[in-house]
Amino acid sequence: MDKNDKIKRKFNEIGFDLIGFTEPVIEQRFIADFQERVNKNDLPPFVHSDTESILNPKKLHPWVETVVVVGVSYAHSDNFNADGFISRYTRGDDYHLVMEDKLK
Repeated sequence: MDKNDKIKRKFNEIGFDLIGFTEPVIEQRFIADFQERVNKNDLPPFVHSDTESILNPKKLHPWVETVVVVGVSYAHSDNFNADGFISRYTRGDDYHLVMEDKLK
């Protein structure tokens, strides 16, 4: 089993549904979109204010070669009993808090 498989297995054991790997480089088109949102003060409250480190991950950690990307599914039982449509992401705990707890 290689290193990536070991990492994926560990994060899966912790409860993550998605585990991937990428380089610490952000495409220019995403930088432009992000900067536009910064200029409009249109970022979620959980995004920290050091936007330069967000746009350039190697500024914060120059030694990094790979970024591990993780996600947790919003999927819940379809047996949710409610009148009308309720989005899946609203049915459980706050996704950001769940992610934070799992990452600790």
